[in-house]
Amino acid sequence: VPYRVFEANDGWFAIGVGTKRQWLVLVEALGLEAPGSWSENSVRIAQRAKVEALVQSAVKQHARTDLEVMLSGIPCAPVNTVNEALNDTQTKARGGLVEHKGVTTLASPLRFIQPSNENSDV
Repeated sequence: VPYRVFEANDGWFAIGVGTKRQWLVLVEALGLEAPGSWSENSVRIAQRAKVEALVQSAVKQHARTDLEVMLSGIPCAPVNTVNEALNDTQTKARGGLVEHKGVTTLASPLRFIQPSNENSDV
C-alpha cells in the first residue's frame, strides 16, 4: 500500500509501492508527513484509507510528467487517455493503427512473419 491509481492535477497516475524502500522514497519525494510506523506494509494495509488519502492529497498537486521524474525507483506510470494511447510514440512505432477502406482502426496485436497485404472484410 499504496498500490492503485491516484488523481494528479492533469489526469490519473498509477503508483505501486511494494517494499519498505519504495515507501521511504515515496514519502521523501512527495514530502509526506507520515507516521514512522507506516514504514511497515502491514501497518499501511491496516490504515489503507488514511495512507491513500495522504498520498492522494500530495499527488493532486503535481502533473503526471513531474510525478514520473519525482518517483523514479518506484513502480509508477501515467494512465493514458484513449487519445493519448492512440497517439503515443510506441503505438505509432509498433504500427498500432492501420487504415482500412478510409477508416483508421486498431491493428491486430498479432504479428506474422509475412503479413498479408489484404485486409479482411469481416
